[in-house]
Amino acid sequence: MDLKIMNNIFAIATKELVTDAFFAWLFEEFKTDNELRKYQKEFLSRLKINGVTDEVCVERAEKQNKKTDLIVTLKDGEEYKKILFENKVHSTIHSKQLKRYKEAFPDCHKYIYMKLGFIYHSERKEAMKFGYDIVSARDIESALHSFKNYNQIISQYYQYIKCCHIDRCDYLFERMKVNDSSAYSDIYSQRKFLSDLHESIYNLVEYTSFKSKANNGGTPWTHLCVAKKEAKYGDKSEYIFWRIDKKSGRYYLRLNQYSYIGKSFKNKKMAELAVLRELFNKLVKGTNLVTSSPSNQGLKESEIGLLYFDENSYSELVDNIEQITLDFVKSYEKMSEVCSSV
Repeated sequence: MDLKIMNNIFAIATKELVTDAFFAWLFEEFKTDNELRKYQKEFLSRLKINGVTDEVCVERAEKQNKKTDLIVTLKDGEEYKKILFENKVHSTIHSKQLKRYKEAFPDCHKYIYMKLGFIYHSERKEAMKFGYDIVSARDIESALHSFKNYNQIISQYYQYIKCCHIDRCDYLFERMKVNDSSAYSDIYSQRKFLSDLHESIYNLVEYTSFKSKANNGGTPWTHLCVAKKEAKYGDKSEYIFWRIDKKSGRYYLRLNQYSYIGKSFKNKKMAELAVLRELFNKLVKGTNLVTSSPSNQGLKESEIGLLYFDENSYSELVDNIEQITLDFVKSYEKMSEVCSSV
């Protein structure tokens, strides 16, 4: 369903401030509309706002109080309970904002991290670390479902959540599973693939980090760092990471070696790279994965191994990439001193 053709306002105005405004408006409607209030308790429960009685009512909804997206005050008997929302569409947590908001409003009944787009593993860990409940697009769809046709505004927002987020992500995942490599042109598919890997290895390796941004031309890239060696080249650390990106019109999964070195460490880093490539090829050899020749260009960032999505099935990658990663990191950590004298 193309919601822009249907003239859905939320599919046209997709900024986070629009979602902030919708929920602020909806909570105020619960306050004044007696018929709508019949759905309030179930709505709150499905947004993970529990610990309130059947008599709870909305006192007020505030936007941008000390830069928070939304704070809703509920009156529950003689008690006032604040719910703090941090809302995202596709962006993620930054600048320790969840910690700062909780410190600014330490007396809230609930802290909610609500995101319409894909919520990846490191994002979930960060939200949970600071005591935020996570609300996804599916949770919002469930919360609105019983009164989705109550009026045009609610109906349009429900359609927007269902079609532009839930159905879209389901469709992209199906394309991934049937080996449609063009699915990786969408940031969701990239994040989904590497976030799943991140979750599977999280407690099995010492260091991980997850990043997802866009190239200068606008095409997305995502990377998952799986190993780090401090002061590998003088005072410069070395990182090993998987990256999904595009080259010559084709999307790939690539294992990289990176260190912010100068030319004085070139020979040492290239000697290390040769050993890393040998290790990667050895690990892949026992699988049905098809490798391609890595580029020899680049001083700071170097390609260890390259796997194109149009040559490797989703199932084959999923079946093997976790073990390859774990075995690679284990061997890398053991061999790190071997090349130190080169």
